[in-house]
Amino acid sequence: MKPAIAAQITEASGSFSAAKGSDDLVSPGLRKAYKEAFTPEVIANVKWFPAIPAGLEDMEGKLLDKVKAE
Repeated sequence: MKPAIAAQITEASGSFSAAKGSDDLVSPGLRKAYKEAFTPEVIANVKWFPAIPAGLEDMEGKLLDKVKAE
């Protein structure tokens, strides 16, 4: 996501996204809260996981049901 778009979403929702640089484009109050909550050490330890595609969990469930039935 582009930082400018992420900053607009952050301003509207109050929740930050993982768009690098968006913290520099939000209001000073939100920026301060972000920097206090997410220090460089915290960011370095975040375990990032990709989004699960729609339908994948259903497919997994059906496959597990099939394996159990055999």
